[in-house]
Formats: sequence, structure tokens, C-alpha cells
Amino acid sequence: MAGGAPGDRIAKQADLVKTGIEQAAQSMREMSEAIQKSQAEAFEILKRRMDEGVDEIKDFKAA
Repeated sequence: MAGGAPGDRIAKQADLVKTGIEQAAQSMREMSEAIQKSQAEAFEILKRRMDEGVDEIKDFKAA
């Protein structure tokens, strides 16, 4: 960052930092949404399998 007034250099660095933080925050939001979605899908799979297991036990007891 040769040349330019110190205030200009500081402002440019501040803009770069702000942009970096905004990009990191967006990435974290996207990652959080992906994790939430995968957890919800996993829960639904487990819930469905547990319901099937309960039904199998009921059928076995009825037989």
C-alpha cells in the first residue's frame, strides 16, 4: 500500500476488513442452514424408523 494519505490507507483497510467479515458471516449462515437441514432430515429418518419399529412390535404382539 505504497503512496496515498494515511487516512486513505486506513479507510481502504477498514473496507477490506468489513468485506471479509461480511463474507465470513454469510458463509457461516449458509453452513448453519446446511447443518440445520441435514439434522432435520436425519431426525425424520430416525423418527420414521422408530415408528416402524413400534409398528413391528405391535404386529408381533398381535400375532
